[in-house]
Amino acid sequence: MSKPHQGSSTPLTTEAIKKCLVEIGVMAEGAYQAFLTRMRGSHHDGPRDPRRVLKDLLAEGILTPFQASEIEAGLGKELRVGNYLLLNVIGQGGMGVVYRALHLRMNRVVALKVMRRNPLGDDDFVPRYLREVHASARLNHPNVIAAFDADEADIGFYLVMEYVEGTDLEQILQKTGPLTIDEGISAIRQAAEGLGFAHAHGIVHRDVKPANLMRDLRGVVKVADLGLAHLQLQDALREDYAATGKGFVAGTLDFMSPEQAYDTSTVDHRADIYSLGCTLYYLLTARLLFNDPTPAGKILAHREHPAPSLRQFRPDAPELLDDVFQKMVAKRPSDRFASMAEVVLHLEQLSRRSVPAGPTWAPESTTVLLVEPSKLQASVIQKHLKQLGVNDVYIFRTAHEVIEALSELPATLLLTAMQLSDMTGVELAEHLREKMPWARLGLLIMSSSQLSSETQACIERLPAVEMLAKPFDHLQLSAALERLMNADGVRGTVGGLEGKQVLIVDDSGMWRLRIQRVLESLGFAHFTESADGLEAVAQLQQRGFDLVVTDFHMPNMDGKQLVQFIRQQSHRPDVPIVMVTTEYDPVKLGEVYKLGASAICHKSFDPQLVRNIIMRLFV
Repeated sequence: MSKPHQGSSTPLTTEAIKKCLVEIGVMAEGAYQAFLTRMRGSHHDGPRDPRRVLKDLLAEGILTPFQASEIEAGLGKELRVGNYLLLNVIGQGGMGVVYRALHLRMNRVVALKVMRRNPLGDDDFVPRYLREVHASARLNHPNVIAAFDADEADIGFYLVMEYVEGTDLEQILQKTGPLTIDEGISAIRQAAEGLGFAHAHGIVHRDVKPANLMRDLRGVVKVADLGLAHLQLQDALREDYAATGKGFVAGTLDFMSPEQAYDTSTVDHRADIYSLGCTLYYLLTARLLFNDPTPAGKILAHREHPAPSLRQFRPDAPELLDDVFQKMVAKRPSDRFASMAEVVLHLEQLSRRSVPAGPTWAPESTTVLLVEPSKLQASVIQKHLKQLGVNDVYIFRTAHEVIEALSELPATLLLTAMQLSDMTGVELAEHLREKMPWARLGLLIMSSSQLSSETQACIERLPAVEMLAKPFDHLQLSAALERLMNADGVRGTVGGLEGKQVLIVDDSGMWRLRIQRVLESLGFAHFTESADGLEAVAQLQQRGFDLVVTDFHMPNMDGKQLVQFIRQQSHRPDVPIVMVTTEYDPVKLGEVYKLGASAICHKSFDPQLVRNIIMRLFV
């Protein structure tokens, strides 16, 4: 937990387990007795061994491995923190431990950070901590991890935050390598949006780095530790000073602005701009901006050495992106962008410039539904569409008209005004995604007014939805439609896949979900998951599958061994197998093909590439 434990000297018994489960709110006493009775029937002689009881509770999904181990160690009571039940540890640092937890009344999964008692060793830690919590609680933005609650329990002060299903950019880089140019621009732009919102509320992060930027499963990047970052930074400085006498912070120092290395308390928002520039360089090159082996050398380099060109290691980076990067990491704060809003503006311009000059989709075979109450606006938009080569356009004035038409009129794209007589454009988009998921079409919402942060957050949660500000020309419309037509699921399903059984094998739950979503967009509907090859073998021995998608590198049994098992020992040796990997070695990939892999796909699982593979395998 958040402090050292000696464990309990009380023997572990089934009665002690029951008392613990009831006290922390996992099971009622009657439910526990019914569970024991059911397990006694399964085991014939009854699960008298308490460790066997814990194993059964784990197998039934009633306890997590972390909870079972805590109960076995006599620490089960500490799994309950206020109204929250701790599920597992997801991170640990100098200030304490971060848990995935469940709010028992609201049934909401959260991240709960338990702070060590007075970690800075000073008497004013508690009031400063509470001030920072209150500050972070004011931040409600889609690119900032939200703070829900803060309180004190027996194990210490704790902060309850939004739980992000995903991982930080540092881990993503370590696992998959440098981001693509578009991914890097998108990640930094989103982080700049969140940081700019914090700056507008008087909060400077002071510790911007890849590890403090979380990316969820939808690709949304959120800034972590706003409001608490500089407390943790001071703690790290203090601990490092005690250990080395120098007061330097390894890791953090690689992204720290020149002025911050001398005084962390007086820097302003431009220090975050510098750190975000260092992060951009790292995400695209997998290299630190200055890699001197000594802390003093790092500080000197950030203060005096010129920043290298981004294009030195990423020649595919646009020159304008290198210009933006150089301005972000200027030595003097006055030479940097004046605000995060300027950073966002320049990155958005780069995003628009990165759109290919010619469309990669076929406008002449595209059907567009246009919902626009103004006849004049509808005429202008239709003219723009014709300039792009789109002639199959149906115009409606209300949302209900187009909803009714969709049941009979298949379409590829739907363009809607924000303000309609019967609902808003966002409400229409929500209705289509929730009530008509089979209508796999791109949605473009056109608005002439500034949207609230809540509306923007709602739009970002919806798949394959873009915003476009009015007025716009045909080139801006082309860029928006290009993005939509290349979004997951927009190009339509492949017929005959809905009854196929798919086995997805990957040790990462995040990537299993990514694979499933792409396959769902193509028409697959039935999925079974396995975390490694051995688990997959057990699944294959129990039932037949029509498609196996497996990772290359996995524990216990890797993808290569799994392919070999399927082709030589399974009862369905002819099942199509798609290997998903970051491996580029042609010799290793050739071996996989020789063993019988049907296709090999990059780990990114690009929807269009996957569509081509599926078409080849099943059509």
